[in-house]
Amino acid sequence: MLISKFRAKFGKDHPDLKNYIDNEVGRFMTANRLTETNLKDLDEKIGLEKYNIDKKEAIKADRAAQRALEDGKSQTSNVRK
Repeated sequence: MLISKFRAKFGKDHPDLKNYIDNEVGRFMTANRLTETNLKDLDEKIGLEKYNIDKKEAIKADRAAQRALEDGKSQTSNVRK
């Protein structure tokens, strides 16, 4: 039940995050007591991982766009009249 709640909250658009959620909730259940503070910490940890994944994807997209611009510039600068 806990896994499904975190998947619903964070993993809707992130298939990679689903495995992370499974692993973290499994570790949490074996190592920690089920308290409000511990659940908030787990929520923050999973939220931070989602943020990092989103940030990495944005950086990759920016770099790909930048390469496309640079490729366009280098191709036009190599053309001679």
